[in-house]
Amino acid sequence: MKKHSPYPFYTSIRFRFGLLFNCLLILFLSAIIFLMYGKVKLAFENNFILRLSTGATSLLQKTSVNPVTLALPQADERFLLTYDNTIRTDTLFNNLPSGRDFMTDSIQKNSKDWRIRKSKKLETGGTLTIVYALPAGNYNTSIQQLQSLLLIYIPSAIIISIITGYFLSGFFLLPLKKIIKKANHTDLTASIQLLEEPIFKDELHELTVALNRMLERIDHQSQLQNAFFAAASHELRTPLSNMLTELQTTAAAESSAQLIKNQVEEVQRLKKLVDNFLLMSRLKAKNVPVNKTRISIAELCMEIMERMQNEAYEHKLRFMLHVSPTDEELFVSADKDHLSIILGNLFSNCIKYSVADTVIRVDLLKQDGIVLTIQNETELVISDVKSLQEQFTRVENYKEGFGLGLWIATRLGEINDIRLALNYHDSVFRAVLHM
Repeated sequence: MKKHSPYPFYTSIRFRFGLLFNCLLILFLSAIIFLMYGKVKLAFENNFILRLSTGATSLLQKTSVNPVTLALPQADERFLLTYDNTIRTDTLFNNLPSGRDFMTDSIQKNSKDWRIRKSKKLETGGTLTIVYALPAGNYNTSIQQLQSLLLIYIPSAIIISIITGYFLSGFFLLPLKKIIKKANHTDLTASIQLLEEPIFKDELHELTVALNRMLERIDHQSQLQNAFFAAASHELRTPLSNMLTELQTTAAAESSAQLIKNQVEEVQRLKKLVDNFLLMSRLKAKNVPVNKTRISIAELCMEIMERMQNEAYEHKLRFMLHVSPTDEELFVSADKDHLSIILGNLFSNCIKYSVADTVIRVDLLKQDGIVLTIQNETELVISDVKSLQEQFTRVENYKEGFGLGLWIATRLGEINDIRLALNYHDSVFRAVLHM
């Protein structure tokens, strides 16, 4: 049964993207609209004031005092006309609705009418003053129409921007949808195909590159995992098959001793595999305690070589240890069990891969610390020696082992401040421990 997302639609990336686009668009449009509204309103106002000023100036020019001559008002004109001769002030004409009005300001803005005050000096020495008024109905109507238009336009712009933002966000998220579709069809049953990188070096390009790197790591780990299972099936099947065959075929008492010996060897082999798996899991979980002590590295090398002498003899190999300086005992600070595993894995690899009738050379030098070099001659061709330090990596065409020995040696070396370096040249394989 298909499960529905518990999150509402407004938590989706597309909705958020559209909402962000919408907010930016609304802010931009609002700024333009209010800027245009302010300019249009100011133009209307200046035009009305110019009309007032022109009307007042025209009436002043048409008025004389001796004899008294003045122009009659038009249908929508209202004005108060006075003459001040320093002795008294005479009202020549007044049809203002509010009666006498000597404004202190040059312009007075009311909701019903706007008024302007102007004066003119006469040759007689007196001053002719007019308070001129015009009804502001047309101006107010124009402003209200503009406001109504904005009230219709702004909600429409919001709705259009929401719809546009939603569909544009869907268009912008198409590359992300392709990535999601690719991820939904990616599994480990076939080779992993990398995502196509966008042309532009933007955030989406960075995301695609990061995902491709992740896919490469997954593909690499998948290959290692497949190699591990192939090696595991072979390594576990071989000792079990041998044990089963010998148990089924043995019947005589004289073969019991050899049978037990063979079974012990196979059980030890299985135990080593299980121990490596356990140590690998603990190393990955970073759950390996380190108990450092002062260790004589030469004595530890001799101890491990003596323990592996019989195995080397069976492969027609021998160890040769060279210590320099010879008059000084070399000590290192490390976990003895860990260092024993490291050296054991390195010596075991030398025995497995060395050419018969050759020498496994061990050089122990004191040079900027202690350097231990283990080298052997091999018939194997190693193209990428550094990859051997990765887990489940084995030399091609070699069917034994899980490819864990060098990886375990490297990880144990790291937690003991020991660096393992590998080198291969002219059929000579070298493992160098810097301690």
